[in-house]
Amino acid sequence: MNRTTSSPRQRGRGVVATIVLALVLGAVLVGILYWWSTRPAAVDAPGTPDATATPATPAPEPVVVPEGDPAELAELAMQEKRMFVPPGNNAFELYLKVRDEDADNVQARNALGELFPYAVLYVEQRIAAGDAADGERVLALMQRADAAAPALPRLESQLADVRRRESEQQAEAERRAAAAAAAAQPAAPAAEPPPPAASAPAPAPATSTTAPVSSPPPAAEQPSAPAAATPPPAATPAPSTPPAATPSARRVPVVVSSAQPRYPMMAKRRGITGRVELQFTVLADGSVADIEVVSSEPNGTFDRDAIAAMQRWRFEPGEGDIKARRVFEFKLD
Repeated sequence: MNRTTSSPRQRGRGVVATIVLALVLGAVLVGILYWWSTRPAAVDAPGTPDATATPATPAPEPVVVPEGDPAELAELAMQEKRMFVPPGNNAFELYLKVRDEDADNVQARNALGELFPYAVLYVEQRIAAGDAADGERVLALMQRADAAAPALPRLESQLADVRRRESEQQAEAERRAAAAAAAAQPAAPAAEPPPPAASAPAPAPATSTTAPVSSPPPAAEQPSAPAAATPPPAATPAPSTPPAATPSARRVPVVVSSAQPRYPMMAKRRGITGRVELQFTVLADGSVADIEVVSSEPNGTFDRDAIAAMQRWRFEPGEGDIKARRVFEFKLD
């Protein structure tokens, strides 16, 4: 049987061919990866369904502070379509950090300009979903990127409306809960009114009826005069009724612990001041319920924070429910 043996030259050619083929495949792979990482049109195409790269109702995520070069982290976030979430580790926020460190960084400025329209869409989605907290977070980043953008006042107004609706819904829910709790408690028996004092002048008609009977002797009319004068002294004990009304007077409850309201971030940033007057009920155990807004200036701006602070107030326990009012002033130092 004949055996074919390869010469050293042939074996060397086979090794060289293998190395060349591996180099070619590696170059093709590197080219594909480079093309994939440098395709901004595919990432930011307005027609793609995930142009804003955000779900309809994103779950709250913790703030993540990445470590490394902000520029490289921002490019990686763009590739992974993390435009505005999670907080602290998204492309928009990382490019802002790059620009803050180097104001002349052209790449960061261009990237922020391209992402700004999608940030407007993102905030509008958060407003439609009723997520004012996340919308305010991205709006604050937009104000850092371009404080003179024409879309910012409109978004601020819409977010303020969302906050106002949230405070109204919370107040309505608390009012219904307080009403349900009050309805569940047994009603106290009403105090019977004191007997009318008008029963004392009853002898007067008797004197008038007896007058015609005793008309023959004129002297009988004289005793009837003192008889008619006697009822007024019987009516004088009427002032004794005010002490019966004194138990209904309640003393002013003493504050055991209080809390100051949080100043809304958007109002503080815009320099807005105002006041909120609340009406509430101090329960027998000293807690607060049935909180209602009597007046507020500006309307709906500070209501939610004032109500949240009032819920944490505690008073000394008393005999029953007491209505009270409180005014919270919102002023900037």
